[in-house]
Amino acid sequence: MAETGETTKDRLLRTAEQLFAEYGIEAVTPRQIALAAGQLNQSAIRYHFGTKEALIEALLARRIAEINQRRRAMLTAIEREDRLGDVRALVGAIAVPLAEKIHQTREGSAYVRFLAHLFADRQRRDILIARGREAALLRRIYKGLRALTPDLPELVWNERLRLVVGGIIHALADRERMRLAADPDAQALPESAFVGNLIDAGVAILTAPLSPDTLRGIAPQAETVPKEEADVAHR
Repeated sequence: MAETGETTKDRLLRTAEQLFAEYGIEAVTPRQIALAAGQLNQSAIRYHFGTKEALIEALLARRIAEINQRRRAMLTAIEREDRLGDVRALVGAIAVPLAEKIHQTREGSAYVRFLAHLFADRQRRDILIARGREAALLRRIYKGLRALTPDLPELVWNERLRLVVGGIIHALADRERMRLAADPDAQALPESAFVGNLIDAGVAILTAPLSPDTLRGIAPQAETVPKEEADVAHR
């Protein structure tokens, strides 16, 4: 049943998020979303959003706006406490708002699981996350982290940032899936320890020293790969 005061457009967004989270983005059609949302008009997505891609963009814009409120507050506190030079604080500003989303209720948030599917789709990720105006706050964090890791070659930095962001999203999505499935392993770590460990891992990835093997491997390519490859960090 629809929530009190919920509009048709809101219900379509909520239903789409749940279906995308459960089955993946490609597997779900606009018709399935409309039917699951209780719409007799199977063209409801076209009427309210135009296209499936526009619906995805509207869903992202709404959720990122919510998360950015928390992220902006965290960044303000980091600046006030003069911790912009703290890698852990900045990684925390990426991870904590998403972690709070899945722990807000027992049911969690379909958004993080939807985001995991989206992050795995490079084309959609680039267009809707990395280049979107809602990503400006994340790009500010990325810029701060880059300034704190100046010794990393550009190629390595780009790859490590993808590992950090993707790792955070997928780890949170997996934790929520296990919890919803009543898997006892889902609570192997208490919430605070899980989030702390997630941030620890992100810091370790960004600050780990380069091995001789890595340095040898990137040497022939370092001057030839275009910066457009920095799809997460610089768009």
